[in-house]
Amino acid sequence: MKVLLFSSASSVHTIRWANSLVGKLKTVILVSQHDLIEGLDKNVVFYRLKYSGGKGYFLNVWESRRIINKESPDIVHAHFASGYGTLAKNCSSPYLLSVWGSDVYDFPNESYLNRLLLERNLKGADAIFSTSYCMKKETQKYTQKSISVIPFGVDVDSYKAPKPTTDVVTFGVVKVLDHKYGIDVLLDAFSVVSRKYPGTTRLIIAGDGPLKLDLEKQASELGVDHDVDFLGWVNNQEIPVLLSSLDVFVIPSRLDSESFGVVAVEAGAAKLPCIVSNVGGLPEVVLDGITGYVVPKNDVSTLANRMCQLYEDPDLRRSLGNNAFERVASDYVWSENVNGMINCYKAQVEK
Repeated sequence: MKVLLFSSASSVHTIRWANSLVGKLKTVILVSQHDLIEGLDKNVVFYRLKYSGGKGYFLNVWESRRIINKESPDIVHAHFASGYGTLAKNCSSPYLLSVWGSDVYDFPNESYLNRLLLERNLKGADAIFSTSYCMKKETQKYTQKSISVIPFGVDVDSYKAPKPTTDVVTFGVVKVLDHKYGIDVLLDAFSVVSRKYPGTTRLIIAGDGPLKLDLEKQASELGVDHDVDFLGWVNNQEIPVLLSSLDVFVIPSRLDSESFGVVAVEAGAAKLPCIVSNVGGLPEVVLDGITGYVVPKNDVSTLANRMCQLYEDPDLRRSLGNNAFERVASDYVWSENVNGMINCYKAQVEK
């Protein structure tokens, strides 16, 4: 089977899908108007489209049609319902469509025209996929079609690095340093924890983004800059080792377009208790009081209280972390997710 993916080559999630499919299918072709990041399997056929930006989803139609005619894929699968969904629809080719988050949470609310474009793209798809049930529910506002939920899981065996023994309790987050992800809220909460338990707490912030300098300034003004490490961008392959150095993972996102929370699944695979805000798909991945805690978004006080609770109780940290691992091993095994998608491909081909 030959599958052509329309998706952002700048996304590690795209690279992971393409690499995982290439070993199980005859041919995987990635077509993108985004620059390619490192890590793409050499056996994936890659095409970089000429035009970029919003206009590219219209201007790249003729080149995309030529690629489709040349490669003759059995399946065309567009990832992201707004941009690449538009390109797939404009190519007048049968296509499958995966929604990712902001394409169904934010994009249709920006203008009536955007809503119409999203509805058009969903209507044209032969099948629609979501990584979470909450995003499926959001997508159903714009289509009557059935939507299959296939999570974006993890390779559990990759998260077995031994945890170092230390008297310091380390909290951490791996996110883009942008307003959406609430890292400023985490810093405020951590300052409460740090003052309560001086010298025995640490915060690791992995990621880069437009708010990096502002967040570093905030840490300094809060007086916790000596207890906070800004690691910058961390390669996806290095995440398991990074997680092994943590005791508690925190995701204080403030927007519902945090539609799944892959990093929460990764934290669970590393047997970490996770504190998340009550937005998007995070409460779907983290079960309150069972695998971690769910707190109100932008609520510094409640977040700090939960962090203090986990600081003080290592047995609780261990129990929640073990529960998180069991849940990931049950519901979010990446190989099973990939096989689920391939089965959907086969069902489409056989129609």
